[in-house]
Amino acid sequence: MDFPFAPYQYVLLRLEGKDLNCWDRHNGFGVKFARLREPWPVAVATLNMMKQKAAAASHPPGNWRPWQLSPYLLIPLTFISAGLAATLEALAQISNRPYSHSNLQTAWLDWYCDGQPRSSCAVELESSTPNLSLSGTTSFANISISKAGILTFLQPNSLPASSTFAWLYFPILIAVLYAILWQLVDDEVKRIEPFHQASRPGGATGDRTLFASYISIQPVLAPLQALRWRQTAVFLSSITYVLVGFVTPILQSQIFQLQPQMVQVGYFPRFSDRFEPLTREGWQQERRSGDGEVIARFSSELDGMKLSEAQSEGVARIVVHVDPV
Repeated sequence: MDFPFAPYQYVLLRLEGKDLNCWDRHNGFGVKFARLREPWPVAVATLNMMKQKAAAASHPPGNWRPWQLSPYLLIPLTFISAGLAATLEALAQISNRPYSHSNLQTAWLDWYCDGQPRSSCAVELESSTPNLSLSGTTSFANISISKAGILTFLQPNSLPASSTFAWLYFPILIAVLYAILWQLVDDEVKRIEPFHQASRPGGATGDRTLFASYISIQPVLAPLQALRWRQTAVFLSSITYVLVGFVTPILQSQIFQLQPQMVQVGYFPRFSDRFEPLTREGWQQERRSGDGEVIARFSSELDGMKLSEAQSEGVARIVVHVDPV
C-alpha cells in the first residue's frame, strides 16, 4: 500500500471496520493511521496487538471446566448414586420380610403331596396320621427369623443362567462401572486443583501448586493430604472415590447373604431334643403317648445334614437375601 509520508511517521490507532483509509492486504484488516513522529516498529507492534484483540473478540475463550466436572455428568451421577441406594434398600425390605404361616404351610404341603392335589392330599394325610391336624399346626415356631429372599434354590446349578448372572455377576459389573465414573471425576478434581489455588486473589505457595501431585500418591492418602491443606473439593472427591472404589467391592460380597431353610412338621420324642419329622413315608419311628405334640417348625439350620438328605425330611432350600448393612 502507498503512504503519503514516510513510514516512520505513522502509528496505528484503531480498527475502523469498513470506514478505511488504507489496507493491510495480506490479512484483510482495515486500519487508520495518524501522522505522528513515531518509528515504524511502533506501528507494526500496534498492528499486531490489534490483530490479537480482534481475534480474541471473534473467538471468545471457551469454558475451562472439563467435561468430567460438568453438570451433564455430575447430576446424572448423583441420581445414579441415589438410585443404587434406593434399590438396595428396596431389595433389603422385600427380601428380609418373614414368611407368613400360611405360606410355610402351603410350601410344606406342596412338598409332602409331591404333585398331588393339595386339598385331597391334606384330607388323606389327616385321616391316615393320628393326632395330626393341619389347622392346628399352622403356627410355625421360629418363623420370625425366616427371610423371603429374592432367590430360592435347592442346588446352585438348578438356577437358570439369567438368575445366576443377576445374583453373582451383575452387581459386580455395576460396582465396577460406578467406580470408574467416580474415578474420572476424582482425577480431574485433583488435576485442576493446583491451578485453582494459583488463581486465587491471594495466590498460593509452591508446595500447593507447582509441587502438589495428588495423582502420584496413594488414593487412600489423598483425603488426608487434602484435609491437611483444607482443599474441600479434593477431600470430598477423594473420600468418595475411596468409599466407592475400595470399600464398596469389599462390602459387596457381604450384601448378598445365604440362609439355609428347613420347614418341617413333626414332634420331639420324650426325653429327646432331636426333632422327629413327618416324611412322605410317615413317621420314622412310632409316636408314643408320652411324646410331644405335633408342631410345625421353621429352622435356619440343616443340623449338619446335606441339602440332598434334608429334602427327604421337609422343605430344604437356600434363600438369597440382601443385607445392605
